[in-house]
Amino acid sequence: DKKGQIIISKEECSMDADDLMMTALDAGAEDFSEEEDCYQVITDPDEFSKVREALEQAGILGGLPVDGGILWCATEKATKAAMDQAIAIVKEVLAQ
Repeated sequence: DKKGQIIISKEECSMDADDLMMTALDAGAEDFSEEEDCYQVITDPDEFSKVREALEQAGILGGLPVDGGILWCATEKATKAAMDQAIAIVKEVLAQ
């Protein structure tokens, strides 16, 4: 099954974990978990945008801070060749 995943850094999140969970679940998230350094929100792919937008309206932006500002996460099951091709495309875009 394909799932949407939103990762929220605890360090960057000012919202209480329970409030964050309720915001995500009320918006249509399927699951919420608290990890050591982040919160993880799981959605149906069709609900991903709705949940992301609800979190953004609450002042919560998904993602982890990284140099350059981009965190790209590929969780789709694919062949190594397909993943290598995706990585090459991202490297090409970032080099421009």
